[in-house]
Amino acid sequence: MADQTVRSLQGVRVLALPDPKLALCCKLLAEHGADVVAVELPEGSALRSAPPLAGGDGESLLFWYGYSRARSVECDLASAEGRDRFVALAVKADVLLDALPPGRLEALGVAPEVLAAANPGLIHLSATDFGSDGPFRDFEGSDIVAWAMGGLMGLTGDPAREPLTAPALQAYHCTSVWAAISVLGAVYRRRKTGQGARIDLSSQETSFDMFLQRRNRQAHQRRPPPRHAVQGLPGQGRPRLRGAVLAAAMAGDDRVDEARGVRPRPARR
Repeated sequence: MADQTVRSLQGVRVLALPDPKLALCCKLLAEHGADVVAVELPEGSALRSAPPLAGGDGESLLFWYGYSRARSVECDLASAEGRDRFVALAVKADVLLDALPPGRLEALGVAPEVLAAANPGLIHLSATDFGSDGPFRDFEGSDIVAWAMGGLMGLTGDPAREPLTAPALQAYHCTSVWAAISVLGAVYRRRKTGQGARIDLSSQETSFDMFLQRRNRQAHQRRPPPRHAVQGLPGQGRPRLRGAVLAAAMAGDDRVDEARGVRPRPARR
């Protein structure tokens, strides 16, 4: 018998620019019934080639995981025709998810204000490493940088040795979960008021929020919280800059090799 379940986001169209920060968010929204449409360059999203790859040389398992329920459309934002198409897609969308560096949409000629004017009811969520303003706004980050600068790396690893990162893209998964919750709230609000929303998420901040309980305990006890060993890692710890040790979530996953330490550097636009 066909599934007759009415899901909470049934009838909601989500326009998404594929990115590891929001891959889990797209999966969660699709499983709640949203029609997720991935906007990709003519050659396909760069996320399709992000390791680990199926069979070692196939498509990204992360892309499959996050966007397996999504449809894809081709749109080259570097061209005037592509920008016009993107705005037309945004007009018909309920939600837009992007994880581009701050100012990138403006540089492409499709600023959030342009999209809001074209579709006043649009819920536009941006997820960046350090938020759209503040001293680190234009710095480049990564999952491990967000995990470290959010305070969580200080909690993981053998207490007698260097800190470890957690398995998989935990900082970005935190961002995705907060993004999905934010979208659900904004959709509920729009159903009541008809108003769109502009949501700004920082991966560092969402990681820091996961540190809340330990941070409160630290403030109460006036001492650093204890560190606990990371259990069950299939990958091996690897030495990095200044003796830091990273742990790969999956054997052969070389995304952690992109890390340069916890201090971010200015992003290229």
